[in-house]
Amino acid sequence: DVTAQLDGRPMPKLRNIIANQIRKIIRKKHTLPMYKMRFKPFFQPRLDPGQARDARIHISGAELGNGILEVTVIEASRLPFVLKGSKLYCSVSVDELPWKDQMMKERRNRKVMTVELVRNSSDQSLGMMVKDELLPDRLHPIVMIGEVNLGSPAHIAGIQQA
Repeated sequence: DVTAQLDGRPMPKLRNIIANQIRKIIRKKHTLPMYKMRFKPFFQPRLDPGQARDARIHISGAELGNGILEVTVIEASRLPFVLKGSKLYCSVSVDELPWKDQMMKERRNRKVMTVELVRNSSDQSLGMMVKDELLPDRLHPIVMIGEVNLGSPAHIAGIQQA
């Protein structure tokens, strides 16, 4: 609840303006499509005990021993423009398959899971479903909004289906 007073007199119009601005800021910064998720709270990875990964790296059937590997990146494409004086870092990974093949393999072996969000204080649904999605231009799965019910709290807050 917002109260606005100027020299001890109540200012109802000012109160409405302040309350609306606070609501807009909260909607912009604290709704799922507007903030960046640093982790995925809804989807925990399921480890299959039958598919335990070997920590050793094999190249052409030969085991690669411990040591230091020096890599020189010759070319990197599709990178954003970097301002003068700033630095750009890249990560290099060593996998058994090229990343495009790895993505296709993961896409074939994926299980689809959707989660309906419900408020803790009541059994009222927020009116949106989220899903763990693997996009072709991303290396890792992301959480996307799969469905928003009309008239639900999520719809009223302006959350849209991705």
